[in-house]
Amino acid sequence: ALVARVIKQIQTLFYSGNIEKEHIMELQEEFYRIREKGSIQDLEQLNRKLEQMIQNLYLD
Repeated sequence: ALVARVIKQIQTLFYSGNIEKEHIMELQEEFYRIREKGSIQDLEQLNRKLEQMIQNLYLD
């Protein structure tokens, strides 16, 4: 469920149009690295980072 949430958050940021495509690519790369070699804690940390980015989008 956490993996799906992270994917959805990356998509939300991408479709918002407010984040540079290059930054989205970096987030995706980070996500794939975590899926390959990371821990659940790494994934949770990325999830929190994405949640914060999304909140910041809607605060502006």
